[in-house]
Amino acid sequence: MHPSYITVTVERCLGDGVVTSWVARVMMAELDAESVRTESQGGEEPYVAEFSREQLLEVTRLVSDALSTLKSETEMFEKFYKRLDPKDLSPMRSRRRSKSRSTISERLLSLSVDQKLELALREMEDSKEEAQRDAEIADRILQSFKATMEEAEIRSTEIKKAMYEFERDIGKAAMSGKKGGGVTPEKVLRYVEEKTRARDSLVDKLRLKNAALKIQKKKLQMQLKQKEEMGEVLNEVDFQQLKIENAQFLERIDKRNQDLLQLKLNAGETLQVLNSYKKKLHHTTTESTYLRKEISARNDMLQRIEQETQQVEQERAKAESLNKKLRKQLSDYRVPDVLNYVHEKMEQEELEKSIRAWERKVEIAELSLKTQRRSWEQLKAANVIRTMWESYRAVEAGLGREENFLSLEDVLMSQEKLPCRLESGLARLGFLDKGGETEHIPEGSKMELPLWLVKGLYDNKRRIISVELPKIYREGWRTVFSADANVVDLHKMGPHYYSFGSQLLNFDSPENTEIAQTLLQTFIGRFRRIMDSSQNAYNEDTSGLVAKLDELERLLFRAGQEGLNAFQNWERGQAAQIRASSLVQSYKKRKFHETDT
Repeated sequence: MHPSYITVTVERCLGDGVVTSWVARVMMAELDAESVRTESQGGEEPYVAEFSREQLLEVTRLVSDALSTLKSETEMFEKFYKRLDPKDLSPMRSRRRSKSRSTISERLLSLSVDQKLELALREMEDSKEEAQRDAEIADRILQSFKATMEEAEIRSTEIKKAMYEFERDIGKAAMSGKKGGGVTPEKVLRYVEEKTRARDSLVDKLRLKNAALKIQKKKLQMQLKQKEEMGEVLNEVDFQQLKIENAQFLERIDKRNQDLLQLKLNAGETLQVLNSYKKKLHHTTTESTYLRKEISARNDMLQRIEQETQQVEQERAKAESLNKKLRKQLSDYRVPDVLNYVHEKMEQEELEKSIRAWERKVEIAELSLKTQRRSWEQLKAANVIRTMWESYRAVEAGLGREENFLSLEDVLMSQEKLPCRLESGLARLGFLDKGGETEHIPEGSKMELPLWLVKGLYDNKRRIISVELPKIYREGWRTVFSADANVVDLHKMGPHYYSFGSQLLNFDSPENTEIAQTLLQTFIGRFRRIMDSSQNAYNEDTSGLVAKLDELERLLFRAGQEGLNAFQNWERGQAAQIRASSLVQSYKKRKFHETDT
């Protein structure tokens, strides 16, 4: 067999790069040996002196490559030889004894190419098995290392946990410098005894678990041994039979899958038909319900028509009876005299005119009665209000920063909300914050509290609460007031603008000076217009004039109106009228009655 053909065959059979290269080197050595043999047989012996230096180097390189190849071949053969049994070596020894007289070159090339190929294949299989064994050993070692690492991690976490618990229970008490807060030996011993008891209990649990696992292992070993004795262990034939049965079952499964697919297709078609019938049924039911409603509507209409027919029949009977009466009266009717008829007609017209006149007089009398009653009610109400007003003396509101708690205006003003921010938490006062869900109000919460409560909580020393200015007293609105204060609706922005702003001066704010200046300038700017409107609105509706005024400004407006009314009464001479007493008037009436009698 040609060496190149053997090399290609080995490459196709093995498919391994290392073995292929090795076999190639063996074939090259075989070819070199054959070439040397043929040259020696042909009698052509080259002279070394005729070679150049480059040729000598090339020959040396080839000889060294051949030697390395032979060394690797020898090593592999030695490994193969060591693994062989002595019985397999007997024919080879006899063969060597019979050919002891052969030359050295024949001894070197005693193995054929097929034998070398078989040797290489066996060596490759052995190498693969050895590599597989090494990989299994490495996997076992790796698994043991992983288990050791996991055990070490578990131990490390347990040690850290024990250290943390020791520092928490013993170390902190030892490090604290409080009197009587040191660690006593009894406490340390008690801690160590508790840990020892916990460790002993864990050891007992693990010992019981280990004993249970050993018992389970023995049971499994006994079951395995029984199966081996009874011949239940699977052999290669059983595996082949199982493969055949598996293939048959796979064919069955494919067939059943095809049947299932066909059934699914049939089910899909059936479902489509069922859906179409459902649509038809739905359409039929809707049509049936519509027809039922139509029938019920027609029945109702028929009942109404019957009722109307009965009513018409009753009316027709009444009309017939009336017609009969009229015909009877017509048959008995006699035409009166013309003069009598004219006189009766004239009397009738005069009576109708007198009735209309008396009706008109009754209407006029009723209208006058209503106006008199209204005026009487107004007089009574005015008298009641006057008596109540005279009995009540209003308490004037406080001026500036002071407030009068007997004044209704100051009480209403103190209920105005003021935005503020809590500098410290308030315990068990969570009900004050409507949007909050906790029992306590935390620090930094923003709330709107009444003025009286803010004044009670505000303190520069304890810093319980800090006050924020309302929007109307800030710099933006102060600019608007300085531009034109008359256009602002103070009652809408705050009905107690001046008094509330005066109360804000009780809180320490860097803007207190600007607020006081703005309040003063606003009052001065609006005062002239308020007094002008109060002096020029006599017997007029003043609701539009006082709608945009503050409560203080409304008080000024009412004072101006009262002064105007008093001045008008003085001009008409109604300022100091002398009226007779009710006793005098009743005495005069009694005297006049006596004189009349």
